[in-house]
Amino acid sequence: MQQAQGFAFDVSTPASSAAGWISETTVQSVLWNLNASTGFAPIHKAMTGLASTPAVTSIHAFAAAFQAVASATDISALNSLLAAQGITPPSDAFAANEVNDGGLGAFALPLYTTVSVGTPQQVCVTNQADPNRNNNKLGTHAYLKLAVSQARNYTVSISGPATSDPDVAVYQRRIVGGAWNAKQGTESATFPLAVGPAVLVINDYEESSANTCFTVTVN
Repeated sequence: MQQAQGFAFDVSTPASSAAGWISETTVQSVLWNLNASTGFAPIHKAMTGLASTPAVTSIHAFAAAFQAVASATDISALNSLLAAQGITPPSDAFAANEVNDGGLGAFALPLYTTVSVGTPQQVCVTNQADPNRNNNKLGTHAYLKLAVSQARNYTVSISGPATSDPDVAVYQRRIVGGAWNAKQGTESATFPLAVGPAVLVINDYEESSANTCFTVTVN
């Protein structure tokens, strides 16, 4: 069997513009050049540490894990690579100090919105950066951070415009579960959560508008 077509690209070359954490090209370049600078050992340790991060996997979560295992010299090398590509070296895995919004303002930052049990929280998503509605671009998902103080079942309820189809996935260092029912404007599901931080990922399956807001309640 022969391969008729193929492609190649240079991952050592940074993006032509500093697109930041939202760019696959940027992340590839950072990781490749970090390996050239520090060797693979601290990168491997950081990747292993990602298994225990409460945040979803991202260049920020990797950088936080790298900071926990690497030498000061290696951390400085990573921070320089991040800053050169428009990524703020994170204060922790949730990167509350990130300032690059990719041009989408509040749809992109903060990366995580805090939600508390029993208190409704509004989050908004947008299809501005996703004209083909692939549901995988900046702004199509909202991330909420929940502090779980008691191990039990929690019900996540979402309400939004009638033209929307809200979905949710829940993570605690792994996916706990999700709700992806074809319901117009609402979604609700119950998940068993352990003590510790959890992340809720909300999106509009329909990508119905440039500004779709949901009310999320956890009980």
